[in-house]
Amino acid sequence: MTGSSLAVGTHAEVQQQTALDSVVPGLTYDLSLFGKLDLLGPGVVTFTRVFWMDSDGSHGGGIKGDTGLFSLNGMTSTYAEMAFPGLVAAADSDAALVMVWMDGGAFDGSDGVMFVDDVTLTAIPEPATAVLFCGAIAMLLRRRR
Repeated sequence: MTGSSLAVGTHAEVQQQTALDSVVPGLTYDLSLFGKLDLLGPGVVTFTRVFWMDSDGSHGGGIKGDTGLFSLNGMTSTYAEMAFPGLVAAADSDAALVMVWMDGGAFDGSDGVMFVDDVTLTAIPEPATAVLFCGAIAMLLRRRR
């Protein structure tokens, strides 16, 4: 992703929407991505954000909530993972729109080059589900003996 130095406030972004019914309202998700900077000029800022979507229109459509902005500060010239855990899907959502972007500074000449890869949004099992899963494994192990 490259931001141009042609004008004040330049903008570059990438986004991906998950499939219909890939999100369960109220369930917790972890967002992670690998990123690196090739160039980050003065005043350039980088962010990510998740919008919880009603993509099939069953609850009026559109955005049902969002995570707010997460700064991607700390990126270096080497790929590194950045994680944003504990994101709770909004009521009436059935998909997520993940956005990563870079905005130029408040003056001309604010250049930036950022690379992003392996963006994942992973559901975290509810504690009750994890307990049931562990119980099932324990029963299987006991049966084998």
